[in-house]
Amino acid sequence: MEKNFDSHTVFSFDIFDTIIMRKTATPKGIFTIVREILRTRFSSSLPIDLVEDFFEYRVRAEKEERKLNENEEITLDQIYERLYSYFHKDISRENLLNIRDIEIETEINYAIPIPQNLDRIHNLLDQGCRVILVSDMYLPAEIIRTLLRKFSTRIAELPLYLSGEIGKTKYTGTLFDYVCVQECIRPKQLHHLGDQQYSDIIVPKSKGIFVEKFTASQLDPIEMSYLHENQLFHQLCAGTSRSYRLLHPNANQREILGATLAAPLLYGFVEEVLRKAKNDGFKRLYFLARDGQILLKIAQLINNVRKYDFDLRYLYCARQVSHFASVFRLNEEHFLRWIIGDYYNDTLESMCRRLRLDPVALLNLLPPHLRKKIKSVNRILNKRTIYKIKEFMIDDDKIRSKIEEKSQEHRQLFYQYLEQEHFFDENQAALVDLGWTGKMQDAFYKAVKSYKPNSKIVAYYFIVSSISPLTSSWNIKNSYLKMSYFVPVNALEIITSADHGTTSGYERDENGNVRAVLQNGEHLIRWGIKDFQQGIEGFVKEYLDLTQPFQIPAETPKQIIDPIFKILLYPNKNIADTLGSIPFSGDQNDSFIMEVAPKISFFMLLQYYFRGVQNFFFKTGEKRTSITSWLGASVARSSWIVVYSNFLLRIPYLFFVPILRSGIRSIRQDENRAMRKIKIFVKQCNRFFQSK
Repeated sequence: MEKNFDSHTVFSFDIFDTIIMRKTATPKGIFTIVREILRTRFSSSLPIDLVEDFFEYRVRAEKEERKLNENEEITLDQIYERLYSYFHKDISRENLLNIRDIEIETEINYAIPIPQNLDRIHNLLDQGCRVILVSDMYLPAEIIRTLLRKFSTRIAELPLYLSGEIGKTKYTGTLFDYVCVQECIRPKQLHHLGDQQYSDIIVPKSKGIFVEKFTASQLDPIEMSYLHENQLFHQLCAGTSRSYRLLHPNANQREILGATLAAPLLYGFVEEVLRKAKNDGFKRLYFLARDGQILLKIAQLINNVRKYDFDLRYLYCARQVSHFASVFRLNEEHFLRWIIGDYYNDTLESMCRRLRLDPVALLNLLPPHLRKKIKSVNRILNKRTIYKIKEFMIDDDKIRSKIEEKSQEHRQLFYQYLEQEHFFDENQAALVDLGWTGKMQDAFYKAVKSYKPNSKIVAYYFIVSSISPLTSSWNIKNSYLKMSYFVPVNALEIITSADHGTTSGYERDENGNVRAVLQNGEHLIRWGIKDFQQGIEGFVKEYLDLTQPFQIPAETPKQIIDPIFKILLYPNKNIADTLGSIPFSGDQNDSFIMEVAPKISFFMLLQYYFRGVQNFFFKTGEKRTSITSWLGASVARSSWIVVYSNFLLRIPYLFFVPILRSGIRSIRQDENRAMRKIKIFVKQCNRFFQSK
């Protein structure tokens, strides 16, 4: 914009969303804040419909005034005169002007700078260039100068061309004509920067004015997906997201997605946990590794600002350490819940690692016919072989005793670690985690209950997919959301990734204290998980500061979750390239680490769906996660052939496969029903002949 100009060139800048912006997502967001102020301060002295429906009346008044007014532009006073005409029987003009003053005060208080364009203007002024401000705005000039003076006294004193004062607009083009006459320049000597496609780009360009569009202040697809303009939370959430992007122009894409996608998704859950835990009488909360790391950081920020006075702690506790601690007598349930982690990717080595056994030693103990089927301890086993190994380990007294002995040793370290963390100080303890089946909590509960019989465990989860039989008044599971088909499970897992590997056990240090043994998490640090978490924390800090004066209903943040879930299910290329490259392993031992959503070929896509059909009908076949753990992101990162092929393949997969499976299930139910009748008939015949 600054290149190829002469001494007669004038640089003009739009004001709102170009050099300053509101903290809300859109200009109408100011009306939601005014409505909240009216509810708090004037609900008893103003008509209830004016207070509760202020947003709708304010929008209607401006729209009608623009339609009925003969001038090109209107003023704020004219808008409020129109608003007064609705309520002149119930309210004095003075009271309505007080509301106008509240709106003006809110505009001033909720304005923030756009640093890159303020710096640009300062650089032009330092070079001796002529700079003016041109805006379609109903606010009076003195208010605009007051807004600008907050951020730059030099810019506040620049020539100011406002449509509301002059009666001409950029939208019609007459304001640009007026500017050229006043500045004694031809249109081609005016260089204009603004954010509106029509009034800042199309109209001035048609007049020969050099134009440049500023796009950074526009809402991104994530913010637009959940925004409802008349909702205060939506305005403040999307506004915080947008302002973070603009106030951190040097942030990388990981940090930006942390602030714009992950933080809005997780914030409401964490604040709800703190509110509920406070009401439930807890003073200490334990956030479980690894999903709990970022949840803890969010909670610490909320705890400090909202003054909940919680003792917030991070507990190194993973699926395998909890389950292994609960092995008192080895049985089939232990295998089904965690020892057999994955029928399609399990090896003898991975099974032995969970049980603290030497895989070579176990291999030598197996019967010859079973040993022949295992060519290597690192080779993936089929389902039948896994079942045979399971039966052998349960039936063999020596192996079973060895496992139970190692579990006892592990359990003692587990108890000592919990003692160090003051877990047993109270009879009840609260856990916070992302969620899923809750089986880890059941194992944790059994281990803790054996140590302290009067212990009560209460867990707060983001989402729980099922409620196990062990759930009780002593083992409580609270779920923020209900599980549905449209939950992007693995995408949620990566959003809550930590900067360390999984907890594989415990050991004593040189001082006799028990510490967690962690798998290597360098792959996540190399990806940039710290930048991602920094973006989340940055959003939370700014949002807390912005919402301090307001009481946001607890249920309101849930309204934005479904739109964000849809974005995660079918992400755009930007999101897919950034988050899809996160190293991920669905295995509890962090084995088979690969990108959560790598690029895939057409044949890999066919293979993915074929494996899905195999598993859907027969529960056999290789697991699809060896191709991708997040199909939507992999497709978005891949070629157009994969994108269109996926669209075509999803139609039969989503509609016909469930119908076919339902039909097969009905046939099997009929077969089972017939078999039961035959058995009853046989029993009756036996009784008859025995009686004879």
